[in-house]
Parts: sequence; structure tokens; C-alpha cells
Amino acid sequence: MSYDALNINKAESLNLINQQIEKGETLFKKGYSLIEGKSKYSVSSRDRDLFESTFKQWVDITYSTLFKVYKSSKYAMEFKEKHSSKVEYVNSSWIPDIEYYLSKQFVQKLDYLKMLRDSIDDFKEENDGPVTVERKEQMKQLTPLAFINPNRRWVVRELNKLLSEWETWSKDVDQITDQPYDHNTQTEVFADGELMMQKHEILQSRTLIFLNNNISGHGFITGLDGHHCDRTDLRLKHRVKHRLQELYVLHACLETLPRQIGSIAKNSISSEDRDVWQDIKNDYGMDKRAFGKNINFIIDAFKRKIIFRDIEQAYILAGAGFSKPAVILAGGVIEELLRLYLHHKNIKPLKNDFDGYIKTCENNGLLN
Repeated sequence: MSYDALNINKAESLNLINQQIEKGETLFKKGYSLIEGKSKYSVSSRDRDLFESTFKQWVDITYSTLFKVYKSSKYAMEFKEKHSSKVEYVNSSWIPDIEYYLSKQFVQKLDYLKMLRDSIDDFKEENDGPVTVERKEQMKQLTPLAFINPNRRWVVRELNKLLSEWETWSKDVDQITDQPYDHNTQTEVFADGELMMQKHEILQSRTLIFLNNNISGHGFITGLDGHHCDRTDLRLKHRVKHRLQELYVLHACLETLPRQIGSIAKNSISSEDRDVWQDIKNDYGMDKRAFGKNINFIIDAFKRKIIFRDIEQAYILAGAGFSKPAVILAGGVIEELLRLYLHHKNIKPLKNDFDGYIKTCENNGLLN
């Protein structure tokens, strides 16, 4: 693996890195504006959660970009791991806030990107000149990366859970002390212990089954180009590192996939043949019966049916990656719920629109 080579030309590499620096600096300023002059307790959880999601998306896209730019995965991995080295002790209830992301991760990752930008001339363009047939075969992805399961959000969420399991497993493996084994009939890998080896195989098989069922062209174990393999002759600490790197690459690449209606089967955005409310309960802890009780001020059966239907469709659209129509549909549900609730309370709204309903509810202490 060449550590001083680019996959693309220097001009394009520089442009891609600069784009991510500019996006990062814009997001940094936005985060700073959210906390400027405020105590950490006065920043809303909504602002914190939204910033955290946007920050993580920027990290993932930048991570994917660095894989595209550099021949070695070293730079993408180092970027992902960049954070403040200062150790601070927190209690068990602590959760990261905007200030934490800005000071402990954002600054360090931006500085690293700028270092890469400033040193771009030290790298060579290995793709210049004719590309041999052998090189083309090495660069070829065997199966295009795509979601099999149309519920992208669920797939990514489950992939994140698996990633967390692998990260925990990596820490466990690092703590292994060599176990006794028969040097005459067994190789050094048995020093990891047969129980740990079995646990690794189980986690690896579970991950592979999940990916085979939900993502085509995922490249787990074999790599996106099909040239990787499972080195069972290596100790677990090396095998786990390889699997984790493949999952990090996959996670970053999924962010680049287009969201196209044509790629989703017609029945995947229909709620007739699936228990959507069970999925909603799994995600948000709210089932249809409990939600129905919360809107018991709506007596009209037809209106209740339409509200349930629109919530189901908004959830399905969001899961399929259609964020804008999902937000529009969900916003319509919220607007109608506010209108009907004010009618139930015999309160006349300031204006008959979304903003009017919200302000009226605020003025009457109806919103917590």
C-alpha cells in the first residue's frame, strides 16, 4: 500500500478537500452561534441533536471523500479518529453537547484536513498514464453498492448497532492474554482461545447475514473489489481491525448513494401489507393504541383514520430516504392536530395557518 499516492489528480483532490473544509467551517460557525452567550442548560435538546446529526454526517462524508482521494486508507482512518487528547472525567449521565463537539472533535478534524490540503503537493498521482487491464480489474467493483431493503433508515440504524458491537469486540480482543495451545497440532491463532475465536465467528456470521439480506455489493470480508479475504491465519486483533475498516468504509459509502424513487418497488411505500406501527413503536416507543389515546379529542372516525394513514406514510417515506415529502406530510399531520385540538378547547386561533395555531397554543399554555 502506497502512503504517498493519490487515486485522482491533485487539482480534483484539492477541490474535494477544500469543499469539506468549507462545509466544516460553515457548520462550526453555526454550532458556535447556537451556544454563544448561552449556558449549556439553555441550549435546546433539539438544537443539540440536530447539530450532532449534521456533524456526524459531515464526518462520514469527509471520511468517504478521503478514501476517494488517497490510495491509502490511513488518512481517512486518522481523520475519523482525530479528537482532543485532553482527558476529562464525567459522570455516567453525561451526554456530548455542542461545545464538546466543537472543542474536542471539530477543531482537531478541521486542522487535520487543512494539514492534508497544505501537503497535497507531496503526493503523487498514481493514476496518471495508461491503465492496464490488470489495473482495471483491480479497480472494478464486483457488485454495485445498493440498498436491498428500501427502509434505508432502519438498515443504517442496524448497521450502526453492529458497528458498535464490533468496536466493543475490538476492545475485548485487545485485552486477550495468550492462552495455552498445542504447538505441535495448532497454530499461534489458538493463543486467542477457542471461546474467543468462536465469539468472533458468530459476530462475523451475524454481520454477514444482515448485510447479505439488506445491502448488495457491501464488500464485507471480500472488499468492494472482491480481492480481500478472511485471513484466518492471523490473530483476532488483526482480523477484527480488517472487519472494522470494511464496515467503516461501507458506512461512509452508503451516504453517497442516491435516493431514487425508481429504485424502490411500488409496494415498498405501501403500508397495506406490513405492520408499520410496530416499526414505529420499535423506533420511537409509541404504538398505535397509545397514540390513539393521545388524540382522543378527535371523535370523527374518518379524520382519525386519515391521521393514522398519513403518519404511516410519512414514516415509510422517511425510511426510504425521501426526507422532504416525509417532512411535508408529517407537518400536515401536526398542523391538523393543532387545529382540531384548538377547536376541541373552543379556542379561536390567531390565524388559520400553522404559525397561527402554534402561537395560539403557546399563548394559552398548551405546549410544554
